[in-house]
Amino acid sequence: MFDRDLVERKRLVALFEAIEPRLDRYPAIDPPSFRRAVIAALEPLQ
Repeated sequence: MFDRDLVERKRLVALFEAIEPRLDRYPAIDPPSFRRAVIAALEPLQ
């Protein structure tokens, strides 16, 4: 998806930041770990 430009880096970060404050509603998701995973997925795009 990244190689075909189907995902825009800035848009993905903006969408993640929009949902991040509400992640506490989902106990199976650890917000700091999820943030690290999103950032790690975007590193090759920089």
